[in-house]
Amino acid sequence: MKLRKIFFGLVTMMIMTLSFAIMSYADDVSKATEIVPIDVTNYEDTTQQTPWMIDVDIMEDYNTNGRATSYYKFSLDKPAYVVFKAYADISMRSHEVLYYSQTGVFTEQVLSNPDEIRYSECLLEPGTYYIKYEAVREGSFLADEDSQMLLSVFKQDLERTGKTKGYSASEAININNGKYGKSTAYGVMSDVAEYQWFRFDVKSKSDVSVDVSSLWDSSGIFGAAVYKYAGEGKDLEKLDSAYGLKNLDDKFTLEAGTYYISIDRTEGTTGQIKTVIDVKDVYAPASPKTKSYKSGTKYIKGNAEVGSTVYAKIGKKTYKAVTDKYGVFKIKTPVLKVGNKISVYAKDENGNKSTTTKLIVKNRKLASPKIKTAKRNTKLVKGTAKKGVTVYVNYKGKTVKKKLTSKNYSIRLSKKLTKGAKVKVKVVDIYGNYSNTVTYKVK
Repeated sequence: MKLRKIFFGLVTMMIMTLSFAIMSYADDVSKATEIVPIDVTNYEDTTQQTPWMIDVDIMEDYNTNGRATSYYKFSLDKPAYVVFKAYADISMRSHEVLYYSQTGVFTEQVLSNPDEIRYSECLLEPGTYYIKYEAVREGSFLADEDSQMLLSVFKQDLERTGKTKGYSASEAININNGKYGKSTAYGVMSDVAEYQWFRFDVKSKSDVSVDVSSLWDSSGIFGAAVYKYAGEGKDLEKLDSAYGLKNLDDKFTLEAGTYYISIDRTEGTTGQIKTVIDVKDVYAPASPKTKSYKSGTKYIKGNAEVGSTVYAKIGKKTYKAVTDKYGVFKIKTPVLKVGNKISVYAKDENGNKSTTTKLIVKNRKLASPKIKTAKRNTKLVKGTAKKGVTVYVNYKGKTVKKKLTSKNYSIRLSKKLTKGAKVKVKVVDIYGNYSNTVTYKVK
């Protein structure tokens, strides 16, 4: 039993010792010193990469343990070119390495080689990053008091339009939000992206020019292509493309819709993408579509180009309304009457005017009146019709009218009815709608 306890005790101690050893070599970035990178306007200009930011104190650890390690962290609120620059003059018998990591697990070597100023640049996305600066002694050499390790971090911020990164069509960077004229958007092609996507919307048939340029070095080759959105679940329709170090500046005549620009790059090339589009609406909208209107209504409704203003001219007065996002318009008018002539046309927001659609308000035929009594040698004509209409009775070239307050009417003529004579009766409402004429032969 005692031997067993001793054995398990030794095993436990070995495990704890091994764990401690592993932990002693693990990177602990929880106490990393926070630094603020030095801003530059051109990361390639080495004259801006001064002064040294940090004088790393390595003497005691290096001479005592043969290894000196310092940890730092910095944050980016924008994508940026970042330059890591370091200098060490300890000895050729030591090895100095600098790493950076976003997770604190250091697997990527940025620079090495002692006794020289070394630097490396990369394009990083917004976030917090950690630096591990390490010197490892080779052999028994000890650093003297004049030995140095220096560190600086420089950054050149890059612009990105909007909140999305634009790495796919579904998260494309919006250029114009449907606006006309020139619009500019910026994207960033980093190591994690093979493509940079932009999108733009055309509200009506327009001439569109596309200009794509990059802010990376001349060795980077990229291609740009324009696509049309074909609908949910459908592939994008490729319209045109350009490759190499030149702008894609073709002019397209595009119908209303959503379009995409895709930028690809050679492997390892990173940088800022600038995309400019110019949407010029020089085309007149189509004539408004509207149904024929009958009297009694107080509006004109139909379809026209989205965002256009539709005008309705009735007589000497003009009325208008703006189409909604579906192209539907509804113009309030005075009560339409039979025979009204209406001219309807549309103007888009750039002043292009459509051809005119002409309408004539049609009759909404009323029920014909009935004649019950029209006796010879009398002057009365009696019958029924719809309440509220006006009854017109024509006899021998003269017409007598009367507005009804009930469905019955009784109209006195100026002359007596004679046998064989014809009485003509019709009704008209307040909107000008009229009935067929009823003819009655006096008996």
